[in-house]
Amino acid sequence: MTKKKTICLAWICLLIAFCFLSVFMWCCGDRLTDSDISSEMILGRLAARENAIIIPQWYYSTELRVINIHLIYSIFFRFLHDWKLIRILSSMVSYLLMLSGYYYMLRQMKLTKYFPLSAVFLIFPFSDGYFEYVLLALLYATFISISFWTIGMTFHYPNASKTGKVILLIVLAVLAFGGGARRFKTSGEFISSAAGRRFRPMYSQT
Repeated sequence: MTKKKTICLAWICLLIAFCFLSVFMWCCGDRLTDSDISSEMILGRLAARENAIIIPQWYYSTELRVINIHLIYSIFFRFLHDWKLIRILSSMVSYLLMLSGYYYMLRQMKLTKYFPLSAVFLIFPFSDGYFEYVLLALLYATFISISFWTIGMTFHYPNASKTGKVILLIVLAVLAFGGGARRFKTSGEFISSAAGRRFRPMYSQT
């Protein structure tokens, strides 16, 4: 099999996996809903109704998370009323965010040729835990996406323009604040490293 056919087959497998997962969520997603999934959807409904990102009256289970799946829910709740449709559309958006973040990371690492085949494993239920918490409940899909974007920005930063570096630092600060304590630690380490690279020449000349 030629290299071109292999790449084409990998893209077809990725498309089939995405379509299969989306159809599965449409057919069975509502019957597999638990309290965690329901609470995130309710939080998204409240965020849409109050036109807010943080709900002061809401008691978060583990940590304050501004950027999470409930934001995607809240966007669809603004113009849709079918909870099942909102669930499937939010799932598809989450999968696309993971895939786009993964592609961005590989692009900055100059490894895009491995994207089609390796990306299949992002949306393939290869274990019960991954399927339940990432693909079904979407509880960690946002954090995985943030991790990919963060790593991609780490490789992008040295090659970015001055304006681009400022934008990257601002985006990382937003992700650090909105992703929760663990994401704050990861993004904070990148911001500190980037700042060190930025100001090191100034101090080395003095």
